[in-house]
Amino acid sequence: MGAPILNRESVNLLRQCVLIADDLHLFGLNKQLLSEGLVRNLADPYKARHLFDSLIEMADWTKAESVRPLLQIFGDAYAECPKTEHSIHKAIDLELAKVGLKIEDASFLKFKK
Repeated sequence: MGAPILNRESVNLLRQCVLIADDLHLFGLNKQLLSEGLVRNLADPYKARHLFDSLIEMADWTKAESVRPLLQIFGDAYAECPKTEHSIHKAIDLELAKVGLKIEDASFLKFKK
């Protein structure tokens, strides 16, 4: 079993970012789950958060193909959340740097060079 792509703290911070963006109506978690092919039909949009949390827990964080849709959702939410002095972005950036990652170009997670 390889090392996780994201550490637990990064996942928790990015999850919070998704929920903040969803709360601010800047980002539709329900629509993102559908567009990433993680669900076929989500009749009750209020179940999206519960489903999202379940997907995070079930994901094999050591396999890129397992987490790619979640990374896209994380990146999109990061881009949509307003970036301010007190936003969650700084904490996310610091945590991602620990594993050699950064978010660049709105919704793309990329290895630092």
